[in-house]
Order: sequence, then C-alpha cells, then structure tokens
Amino acid sequence: LVHSVDLYNAAFYATEEERPNRCGIFHVRDNVNADLKVTENELADYKEEIGRKVKAMADSWKVLSDDEIQELGPKNETEAVEILIQSHTEDLGNNKHLCSLCGKKFKGEEFVKKHIANKHEEKLEAVKKEVLFYNNYIKDPKRPALPEKPKPKAPPPKPVSKAPVKERIKENIPVSKPRGSIKDRLGFKNVTSAYKDPRTIVDYSDVEFSDIFS
Repeated sequence: LVHSVDLYNAAFYATEEERPNRCGIFHVRDNVNADLKVTENELADYKEEIGRKVKAMADSWKVLSDDEIQELGPKNETEAVEILIQSHTEDLGNNKHLCSLCGKKFKGEEFVKKHIANKHEEKLEAVKKEVLFYNNYIKDPKRPALPEKPKPKAPPPKPVSKAPVKERIKENIPVSKPRGSIKDRLGFKNVTSAYKDPRTIVDYSDVEFSDIFS
C-alpha cells in the first residue's frame, strides 16, 4: 500500500487506520424516494467538483527532483532493457545465438536484439513500466519507509575540577598494574589433570653407583 486516499472527500491518509469510518462497520441505507431523480447536469457538476478536489490534492504533493534521488539509486531504462535482452540471449557457439523467449536461432547477437525488440515488445514495455514505477516511487517523499534510527545523544560534559593542578594531574594518570611474570603475561596457567599417572616412581636408593661406574 503506497497511498490511502478517500476519493469522494479528496483526503489523503498516511495509513488506512487513520481513515474515519463514518458509516460504522455495518451500515444500512434508508429507502430512497422513488420520485427523487438526479439530472444529467447535477451528475456532471458532481463529477466536476470531485475532479477539482482530487486535482488540488494531487497538485499539493511534492516530488523529489532527479538530482535528489541519485542517492536513492534510481533505475535506468536503457540499462534495464539491455539486461533483459542479455538474459534472453544464449550463445550456442559458431556465431549462433538463441532467443530463449521463443527458441529461435540467429547467426548473430545483433539479430537477436532486433528480434526481441520487434517480436517481444511486451517484455520490453513491462521492464520500462517497472523502471518508471520504481523511480516515481522513490521520488515520492510520502512513500512508506522504516522509521529513522534516533541519533545517539552526546554524553554530558565532564565537570571541571577545582582542585590544584598537581592533584588533577594525579587524578587523570591511569593506575598502572604490575606486569607480573612472563608466564602470567603469556597466559600460562597450571592445569591439573583429572586423571592420575599410572606409572610408579622408581626408587634407585638401593643401587650401588660404585659398581656401575667402576
């Protein structure tokens, strides 16, 4: 939904929820007097009056200029048509090309382009309408859009200390932490294993070393 317009009242609403439902959910019209007739002049005046209201409402809408929508990324009609033609042109080799829209083969790529432009004009018109619709959509400043993210508030200014200069210097000097050992700086930690070593300690107290090194 792009626009919510009450045609008979010539009123614009940002959302359908804002439209007043004057008749309520259920409305039953009273019996119309059979003798009541509307002349052709009255009907013509009524149509003309509604036309003036709708035109005044439409003229009040402002659209963005071509320069202003450059940041929004408008589409180019020529590029869109070229992309469509390239997507339906297949190279079969040996200078043969195929139109994937109808399966006809041609001896050159330029003949496929002429063929699509002449025989599949409705495809090109659909792309042109899509480009026109998209560009008109982004030109409309009242188009539906996500709410803008609020800008972060600036932090309050730091109160100025009235202490002497030496004390203020000491307050601003960061507290240095002890560097510690090389193991602490490298992140070394004593990790204890949950499993015991199955090997037993060998005791060599009963060995006579004089017998070994004699």
